[in-house]
Amino acid sequence: MPDSIRELVMKNIKTTLAAISGIASVQRYRTGGQSQVAFPMIIIREGAETSKDEPIGKITHHLTVDLLLIVVHDAATDARESDEVMNSFLADAQKAMLADRSRGGHAVDTKLLGSEPLDVEDANTDVQQVCTWEIQYRHSNTDPVIA
Repeated sequence: MPDSIRELVMKNIKTTLAAISGIASVQRYRTGGQSQVAFPMIIIREGAETSKDEPIGKITHHLTVDLLLIVVHDAATDARESDEVMNSFLADAQKAMLADRSRGGHAVDTKLLGSEPLDVEDANTDVQQVCTWEIQYRHSNTDPVIA
């Protein structure tokens, strides 16, 4: 069975983020946990979706996608502050996502909705932040594979 428009959008997001210079791992959410073996990494998580049946024979969807960015900051080898390290990584991810707002021609638009507060614990060297995106895409009102 061919991929749905939604799946094509998600595959495009993973491919887009994997092309970031210096990225070690990009993973989609999976049951049983992630294989966090290489940093910096991004975990892609599909969120809530709203849909509207349009009179043009299409269904329009607004899908939220969370990107969990994780970077390890070793203050002994990197003089920058932890939030500076994350801000650089976040900017790289945002730039990559905004370079093609149509997600390879499968989406109507890609919008950054915002970011959650930085998550860092003094005892750990990993810094985490979630940024949330909204992807608007459409497909036929009879088949989610047909644009």
